[in-house]
Amino acid sequence: MSKEAILERIKADADSKADKIISDAKALSESRLKESREKESLIREEALSGLSDKEKEFIERKRSVALLEVKKDALAVKKGIIDQAFAKAIDKLCNLKKQDYVKLISVIIAKFAEDGDEIIISQKDKEVITDKVIADIAKSKKIKLTLSKKEGNFKGGVVLSNKGFDKNLTFETELQTMRSDLEPEIAALLFKED
Repeated sequence: MSKEAILERIKADADSKADKIISDAKALSESRLKESREKESLIREEALSGLSDKEKEFIERKRSVALLEVKKDALAVKKGIIDQAFAKAIDKLCNLKKQDYVKLISVIIAKFAEDGDEIIISQKDKEVITDKVIADIAKSKKIKLTLSKKEGNFKGGVVLSNKGFDKNLTFETELQTMRSDLEPEIAALLFKED
């Protein structure tokens, strides 16, 4: 299976899960919003009947503050849903079949490694990303690469360490970078007002 096919499959799986999460979240938020609006309307009409203008104004101010709090809470829920989607994407990447995982990591290393890089992997990957895997990549690129004795504190991906600087290519970092580009689009899909 080619690297493009692997990446395309990962993207398709992530898109499918994201669509399901979006659909569920949208249905839940629409249901709760409708229910809240109906209750609010009934309570408001009941409460406002028989009040003076000053009392009505005071209640409207309190209502505005409460609406701001509700919006703040809704934003927190939305952020939580997006957090879950990205956490599932990381888990999906980390739990690829061994062969697919090695191919993906090999592609990442081959694309970004430079001569003399030391490859830092996660503890989970010790049995998967071996000296032989690194040696094969180094041979194909005709550069010197070594597998670090130290392990990284991350879920998956690699860190390429060199004298001048490190390249953090962990899944967490890469998806966080993607998130900054995708979050507005995801939020627009999830929380679109009709």
